[in-house]
This record gives sequence, C-alpha cells and structure tokens, in this order.
Amino acid sequence: MALGGGESTPAGSPECEEDALFESGFENGFEDWNHRQALPGRATIKHGASFCGDAHARFEVLPGDVEPETGSNRAEVTGPTYSEGDDLWYRQATRLGDDFPDEDEFQIVSQWKSGDGSPPVALFVEDDASLVLRRGDEPFTEFWRGPATTGVWIDLIVHIKFSEDPSEGFVEVWRDGHRQTMENGEERIYGETIDGDTGYVKLGYYRASSHEAPGVVFHDGFRVGASLADVAPAL
Repeated sequence: MALGGGESTPAGSPECEEDALFESGFENGFEDWNHRQALPGRATIKHGASFCGDAHARFEVLPGDVEPETGSNRAEVTGPTYSEGDDLWYRQATRLGDDFPDEDEFQIVSQWKSGDGSPPVALFVEDDASLVLRRGDEPFTEFWRGPATTGVWIDLIVHIKFSEDPSEGFVEVWRDGHRQTMENGEERIYGETIDGDTGYVKLGYYRASSHEAPGVVFHDGFRVGASLADVAPAL
C-alpha cells in the first residue's frame, strides 16, 4: 500500500537561488556532493518538472538492494559538514514518488549525521502518512510532524543549532513558506542535535532491509545558509 498522493508537479520551475554557503540544484549532477552511496542506476539526475531550474535528483531503492560500502538499503549522497555550536539554516525540496511505500519499518529521506549511531536529526517517512523530523536513537526526541503527501514538491526549511547540550541545541521548521508548530506546541524545540564535535548532511533515501516494495524519492534545491534570508530571500 502506498501513501496518499497529491496533484502532479507542473512543468516549469523557477531558477534556484544562489549565494548561500552551499547550494545544489543538481544542475551539475552530483559534482557538488562529496560522496555517493548507491548501487548503479539508483541515484540519477532527471530533467524537467523540477522544483527549481531544470535538473533534480532521483533516488531509488528496490527490495533486496544492498549498497556495498555500508551493507544497507540506501541510495544517498554525502554533503556539507557542520560542527558543535554551529547555527545553520537548511532548505530542501523533496518529492515522494507516487507509489511511495508505507510499510511499518523506518524510511529516511535526509539526515544530519554525526557519531557512530543513528542520526541525532533525520527526516523520516512513517506509515501513518507523516513526515517526522526526529532523533534516530534513544532518547527518541520528536521535533516536528506533518503530512507526507506524495507526488508534489515539499519545500522544507530546517533551522538547527547544533549542540550535544539539549538545553542549547534546537530545531525550527518552515514548510512551503509557513513557520511550523513543533511537537512541544511552540515554534522552537530544544534537544540534543549532534553527537560529537562534527557531522555531515546525507540526502537521498535510506530504509530498513525488510521493505517489500520499491521506493523513489526526488530531491532538489538543497541550500545551506547562515540565516533565513540566505536560503529563502522571499520570506
């Protein structure tokens, strides 16, 4: 069974914004990214119907896929790094494939990875048709939850203060230009957002090996900035 869908993305997209600390609209393929972890043909560049510009990335995982470097079911790219104490803004456009599975095992479409365990901050797709920004390991801090609509671009801005101190680290979210209420009922939620001194972004599609259906995730317009204006000048 697949998650509930939305309207198809219309053709024709605005230009990607520039002048951020890091920007990838995939117009140069995967050249802006440090590393790719995917089986052949599972991480590709598509053209047309993009969130911005002409190009976007397509990440696919099929049942039984085993990415050889990690021995897991993933198709991801590794990108910009960050450190304890950094205060950064991230913007990403993500589109779940029309038949994206809603099986009852984890699925991650972006992660802020640090330490040896699961990511302190990651964007999960859960089987109640929700997008959930939460910690992957105990304590399972849930920062934000919203609908996981398929077939349309979801424009997310995630503001993170990176800290191992749960009274210093925090997360804020904007979706499609609107500031979100977090799981604590406020517009900001505090928690541990990094394990260790440094971390890095992973973008794509990573899931449990027990999934029995194929899944596809599209990403576009990924940006990192020091302010909201860096990633979303119109807001």
